[in-house]
Amino acid sequence: MNYTYAAGQIPAELEPLLRELARDYPLAPAGAESVGATLVFQSGAPAGGVEVHRAAGTSTLRYDQPARAGRGVGIVLGGWMKDGQTHREQCPFETFGIMLDCSRNAVVRPEHFELWLRRLALLGYDTAMLYTEETYEIPGEDYFGYLRGRFTAAELKDINDYARSLGIEMIGCIQTLGHLEQ
Repeated sequence: MNYTYAAGQIPAELEPLLRELARDYPLAPAGAESVGATLVFQSGAPAGGVEVHRAAGTSTLRYDQPARAGRGVGIVLGGWMKDGQTHREQCPFETFGIMLDCSRNAVVRPEHFELWLRRLALLGYDTAMLYTEETYEIPGEDYFGYLRGRFTAAELKDINDYARSLGIEMIGCIQTLGHLEQ
């Protein structure tokens, strides 16, 4: 099933989220040729909460922050709700996140990392930690992480900006104490 939303009637904070999710999922702004169920977004859910109500081809999503709106979209895309049903979720944590290990020759290409961030947005994650050891560049240190793959400063900034557009806070994690001898 395809889903549409009224681009001019959604909070501005959700526009980048919905635009990016539409790259992989059947979402589109409502237009002359668009056909499908309608998504309506409303802020005001309790802290940490999302509520989805489906009725007559329209799903109304109440959320407290963009990450929970993304979770609401994930619920709708799951396709398991019937007309007349309401689904409520309450995240019991202040932050809901994941730490991704991008060390030990596992440096993810930025475009693939963006795909992961879109998936995390559908699950309601609001935090993503990027664990690196020496898999990032340091100006003037050409051999730091030599032959192991690394993120450039521009790539890390782009990943951070992209995550923010999805309602996800990026946190860089560098373990130094456990690796001092190296």
